[in-house]
Amino acid sequence: MEYVPAGGQRRDEPPAPWQTPIHDGQAVTGLLRLDPSHQSRSPAHLKVVHELGDLVADLLSQVTQADRNLESRSRDVGALFEMSQHLQQPDLRASLESLLRAAAQLTRTWTTAFLMLDASAGELRLRAAWQLSAREFPRPRRSLESGAPDWRAFRDGMVLLQRSNAADLPWLPDNVESGLAIPVELQSVPIGTLWCFERRRRPLGAAEQAPLARVAEQLAALLDRMLLLKERTARRRLSTELRQAGLEHHGGIHAGLRSDRRLDLAVRSQTAGDLGGDLCELFLRNDNEALIAVGDAVGHSIPAALIMSLARGAIHGLLPDLNSRLSLSQLLGRINAALYRVTRAEQFMTLVCATLDLETLTLQYANAGHPSPFLLRDGQAQALESHGLLLGILPETPYSSSVMQLQPEDVLLFYSDGITESTSATREAFRTGGLLQAARSADAGAEAVASAVWEAMLRHTAGTPHAPDDRTLLVIRLTGAGRSGSQLLEKSSRR
Repeated sequence: MEYVPAGGQRRDEPPAPWQTPIHDGQAVTGLLRLDPSHQSRSPAHLKVVHELGDLVADLLSQVTQADRNLESRSRDVGALFEMSQHLQQPDLRASLESLLRAAAQLTRTWTTAFLMLDASAGELRLRAAWQLSAREFPRPRRSLESGAPDWRAFRDGMVLLQRSNAADLPWLPDNVESGLAIPVELQSVPIGTLWCFERRRRPLGAAEQAPLARVAEQLAALLDRMLLLKERTARRRLSTELRQAGLEHHGGIHAGLRSDRRLDLAVRSQTAGDLGGDLCELFLRNDNEALIAVGDAVGHSIPAALIMSLARGAIHGLLPDLNSRLSLSQLLGRINAALYRVTRAEQFMTLVCATLDLETLTLQYANAGHPSPFLLRDGQAQALESHGLLLGILPETPYSSSVMQLQPEDVLLFYSDGITESTSATREAFRTGGLLQAARSADAGAEAVASAVWEAMLRHTAGTPHAPDDRTLLVIRLTGAGRSGSQLLEKSSRR
C-alpha cells in the first residue's frame, strides 16, 4: 500500500486494484492505493486489506485536514497581526491595503475592494482594491440607486452576486464567478461597501461574511481615526494661524511710544475666542502727535475680528488725510460708510478715535457709540462722552468731536464693555463704578492702574465661566517730561 500525492500518478502506470482519496476538507490531496504489482488470490485477504486501507485513509484525511486547519489559522492570525500593525500607522493608503489583503486571506478569496460613499453626490467611488486595478473593476464610480448591489447591501446587510445570474454580470470583474459585499458603517451610518470576489466555482456566503464583517469594523475604525486625525491637524493649523493673525490685533502700541518719556502706558487684553473683535491702537503720526483708537466689533471670534480688521485698515488708509483734508469727525464718517458697504445689517462696531498733542497736551476725540473713556485727575473722574451712532448702522451718519486740555499726571482710561459688563457669580455687573474705584485706589503709574483694574475685575468674576466677551483696557498717564506745565499752558494759549 502506498500514498501518491494528487497529480503524482504516471499516465502509463497500470490502474491499482484498490485506491481511495485523501481529502483535507476542501480538496483531494492524494490517493492511498495498493501497489499495482500486488496480486492476491484470496478474496478474504483482499477484504481485510481494503478495510485496513479505508481506516488508514480516514486517519490520513483527518491528519491532513487538521494540518490544513492549523495552517489556515496560522495564516489568519498572521493576517490579523499584520493588519493590527498597519492600523497603527498614519498612512491611510498602506492601512487600506493591509486591510484588503487581510480580507482576501481571511475569506480565502481572490481579491477584495472598498468603495466609499459620497452622500452629497449620492454615489460610491472605488478607493482601494487588492490585486485588482481600477480599470478591471466594474463601475468604479457608481450611483447609489435602488436595486444596485451596494444599495441592497446597505438595506439587507449582505449581497451575493453570481455569474450564473445575468443581472449580476455587469457588477462582476472579468473571470470572477461570484462576489460578496457587506456595508461598512460608522455608528450605524453607512460609509461604504467592502467586497470580496472569487474566481473559482465555490459558493460564497456565511463563512466568508464573518471575517469580512470583522475587517469592515476595522475599516470603519480606521476611517474614523483618520478623520479625527485630519480634524485635529486642521484645528491645530487653524489655531496656529489664528494666533498669528491675532498677534497685532490687541495692544497694537507703536514700539516708539513704549520708550517715549512723555507717556506712561499699560495695556491689558483678553479674547473670548481664538481671535478678538476689540481694537486697540496707539502710535505716533509725527514727532509730537499720537493717534489713539479703541473699538469693539459686535460678536466674537472670527466674525468680530473681520469687522475690526476692516475698521483698522480704514483707519490706517485714511490717516495721511487726517487734519489736512479730513477732520477727526469726518474720519469716523468715512469708516462708517466703508463698514456699511461691506458688512451685513447685524454687523457693526463702536469706536473712539483721538489725537494727542504731546507738546501742548491737547486731546481731540470723536466717539462713535463706544463706552465713554475717563479722565482721572486728582482723584476725580470725568467721562469723555459719545458723539454719534455706532459704525456700520446707517450709510451716512454725522459725527462731531471735542477738545480737552490735559495736564501732567492726568490719566486716561480707554476700555471695552467686556470689562464693565463682566458679571459675578451672582450676575452682578462690574460696571464703570468698579472700574473707577479700582483705578482711584491704585498708586501712580499706568501699570499700577491697569493691574488694579484688571485684578479687581478678575476677583469680581471669580467662579464664573470663561470671559463671554473680549476685554480691552488701555491706560495712558501723561508724565509731562520734556516741558514744564507753564510752558505747556503758554503754548496752548497761543494756539
